[in-house]
Amino acid sequence: MKYHLIVLDVDGTLLDNAGQLSNEDKDALIRAEKEYGIRLALTSARTLEKMLPISEELLMDKYSGYLIPERGIQLYNCSTKSNMDFSCEERAKVVAINHLLDKLDLTKESLIAVGDSKSDVEVIQMAGLGVAVANAPEAVKACADYVTTSNNNSGVAHLLDKFVFNHYSDLTYTPDDVNSLVANTMVGHLGIKCTQLASGYIEGTMPVNEKTCQPLGIVHGGANLALAETLAGIGSVVLCKEGEIQVGIQVSGNHVSTALVGDTMRAVGKIMHQGRSTHVWTVEIYSMNSGKLISTVRVLNTILKKR
Repeated sequence: MKYHLIVLDVDGTLLDNAGQLSNEDKDALIRAEKEYGIRLALTSARTLEKMLPISEELLMDKYSGYLIPERGIQLYNCSTKSNMDFSCEERAKVVAINHLLDKLDLTKESLIAVGDSKSDVEVIQMAGLGVAVANAPEAVKACADYVTTSNNNSGVAHLLDKFVFNHYSDLTYTPDDVNSLVANTMVGHLGIKCTQLASGYIEGTMPVNEKTCQPLGIVHGGANLALAETLAGIGSVVLCKEGEIQVGIQVSGNHVSTALVGDTMRAVGKIMHQGRSTHVWTVEIYSMNSGKLISTVRVLNTILKKR
């Protein structure tokens, strides 16, 4: 999945005309945070104090979200409760957002931006996916890549369902299909699950527990290699043409940090080379508790004709 940060205007976009957050939007955003590892950043003309209750509803303290109050006066980390103040010359949903992208080591292509007013246009245009709600003026809609339903009709949930949760709909397999197939295999016993699947892209999770840890209570490097090889294998299966099969032939990993029992590994796999006879995947594995990179793995699969 290529989107890792969602920037949302509050009034007129996230909240309905009565100033309420719909259950559909709330559930969808928390799902994006919890299951997909997507960070949230809320922008508003509101003060920080008036934005905090919304961030609490969305569990942004738990999932390391950010607030940008008063149209760029600050960048507030909901998890650490720390502020970064910008000078008068720097105060703008683009300066703060660019700083946030740098801080999280993300590109503009990994950003979804959603808004309803002319003040949102600049960030809508800079994002990989710029979205206007249906209640936005026509001039704002014209600047967007996609127009979702209105703020009174859970527009945020609609776009997440279309571009995040169901973007594998044109593939042979869905994550649910994959998880049911491996339920009684080693993959299932280790608790490995596929959470995202697209052409050349895959994500999955694995718990750090008594089955996947070392005696000292930290994640076993071999379990992370199994996670990476599993996801790369599934990713290659999706790319195989009719009459082809994939076989893993090499896996090489670097373990750069540790994670403790009780954590969950989140792996992101991307194809680096798709040839006629070989696929090369890079899989990065992160701690969902700390957000740290734990392992980086290279997987080589060979593509064979069925006999």
